[in-house]
Amino acid sequence: IYDVFIISFFFLLLTVSFDDVLDSFVIVTLFVASIGSVLMLIYVFKNPDFVLGQRAAVSFTGLAKDSDYRNMGNPHIYSKVAVAGFWAGILLRKDKNLLIRFLAHTSIVITLVTLILNQVMASYLAIGLGCIFYSYYDRSILIGIKNWLFGWKGLTLLSFFVAMIVYFYFYTELGRVLGSYTDIIFYRVEKIGNLLLGSSTKNIDQSAVGRVDGIGAVMNGLIESVDGHFWYFIFGHGYESFYVDSPFFQTFHDLGIIGFLLYFMVLKSFWKGAVQAIKYKESTLTIFISLYFFMTLVYAFTQGQPYGYYAWYYYALYARFLGTNTLLKHETIHLN
Repeated sequence: IYDVFIISFFFLLLTVSFDDVLDSFVIVTLFVASIGSVLMLIYVFKNPDFVLGQRAAVSFTGLAKDSDYRNMGNPHIYSKVAVAGFWAGILLRKDKNLLIRFLAHTSIVITLVTLILNQVMASYLAIGLGCIFYSYYDRSILIGIKNWLFGWKGLTLLSFFVAMIVYFYFYTELGRVLGSYTDIIFYRVEKIGNLLLGSSTKNIDQSAVGRVDGIGAVMNGLIESVDGHFWYFIFGHGYESFYVDSPFFQTFHDLGIIGFLLYFMVLKSFWKGAVQAIKYKESTLTIFISLYFFMTLVYAFTQGQPYGYYAWYYYALYARFLGTNTLLKHETIHLN
């Protein structure tokens, strides 16, 4: 059924032009992502078995009371939706329409709450990368923040928010909740750091351990292929022959050096187009697609497979609205 959705999505994109969706795509994304995040929050708050610290997600299977999986879901799905809603809100926060501006600011708050509850480290990294590149090519954002912070309005509001945060954090139940999630996020970052540093303690991220073990198996297979199975080095071991949980490395294992280089070239091309679109700021649509690329880039190293359904949806969207024609136009403008 997923194949049917993807093929239908491809043909749907072929029926619309860039101008057809230029003014509506990001707005629709804002609405859809906000609704998805709100529904997830409603599910979480109405779920009597949800406990603080649990990664929030919606389960569509095993809802019976005697099921061991009735409270389990995939938080990565909702974090991807929340990231889309976050960027849509950021880009529409200064829209001329008052209602859209209100919804954009509301969406930013809702999606940030969703991302905190999801506890997906990849989404934090993707948003961080997007903010770095977006502010780098638009220095007015940093200048505006600096001027606002050192102006009397900024100092007044900042002092008020700091006082409110201190009050809620130390004297209310909400502070205990925020404190527990802060501790959880730092604890997970610490576990990942211990793994990367080769710590011998048990305080390491187990999901990352599986990914590292998979990458280690790929590297061992590389050594074996160089020693006596060179055919595997060229063409790989076959489609989905081994689950690595890292698309970048699984491409090499499954498709060999040929497939790996092709996948690398695709990511490099996407990177170039995304950075150029952020730099030239042709439209809200191209900037949105470019900012969301960092989510795809992070997941290319940390989760899933190179031929996953999520990736193909983004590939199609990028190719249709941020493809060769847009890049050539930008390069022509730059040369002139």
